[in-house]
Amino acid sequence: MSASLPLAIDKASPVPVYHQLAQAMEGAIRSGALAPDAKLEKESDLAARLHVSRPTVRKALNQLVDAGLLVRTPWVGIHVADPGQLSHPRGPKASHFGNRRPDKPQKDPSTIESIRRYVPVLPAV
Repeated sequence: MSASLPLAIDKASPVPVYHQLAQAMEGAIRSGALAPDAKLEKESDLAARLHVSRPTVRKALNQLVDAGLLVRTPWVGIHVADPGQLSHPRGPKASHFGNRRPDKPQKDPSTIESIRRYVPVLPAV
């Protein structure tokens, strides 16, 4: 059985729709309207009910998964995390842009060493 919440989205608001959805769901989780281990409805059903795109719903849900409030299980669905489970169950999540991880420092692309790889050094005249 899936949890269905009365969520209101204001498309005229300057706040992005995915952020409104994530805030509303976070409020429902923290207030207890969504109980721990409650299974959420499918992304496609939630998108159809709210008249928004599925990627918008996915972006909101991914924010809550990254915050540790929801748990996504392949072939099962998304459910509310246990209150004692404060972090992502699989550790730090890699970014969607390459394999960058937030727990590993990245090289500054504006350093001289990285610029020298792209700009040829001209001989002195």
